[in-house]
Amino acid sequence: METKESEQRKKQAAFWLEYSQQLSTAIRYGEALAAAERAVQLDETCTEAWYARGTCQAMLAQYELALAEFEHALALDISYVPAWDGKAWVLGILGD
Repeated sequence: METKESEQRKKQAAFWLEYSQQLSTAIRYGEALAAAERAVQLDETCTEAWYARGTCQAMLAQYELALAEFEHALALDISYVPAWDGKAWVLGILGD
């Protein structure tokens, strides 16, 4: 059973993840990455936040870091399709 503090942290993480997605849509990838990092700090089990970090890093041409983020998302949820897509995208860029 989650504690009240844990529930609050998950809500805050969801806020930062949504903010990251909005910044990414606005092509503000550096700021979006910072927001996604905040989401991960609040909820390290948030697969979507790890994926968002990877996407932002890929858009900033930080491909090795992006790959690690996608792999972390997959370690949390092997069936999370966007992370598989992101991993394939980055591996294609890296030529692997």
